[in-house]
Amino acid sequence: MHLTQKIENREAISGIDVDGRKVKALNRQESYIEDIASETLARL
Repeated sequence: MHLTQKIENREAISGIDVDGRKVKALNRQESYIEDIASETLARL
């Protein structure tokens, strides 16, 4: 299953990243992942 489908199905997803810029972007609901729009993150 594609990651965006898991997000839309509200399945639990976890990850670890040591890049503080990426973590801060996700906390602002800004996606740095090409296949996942920021709007998708904002809906969560």
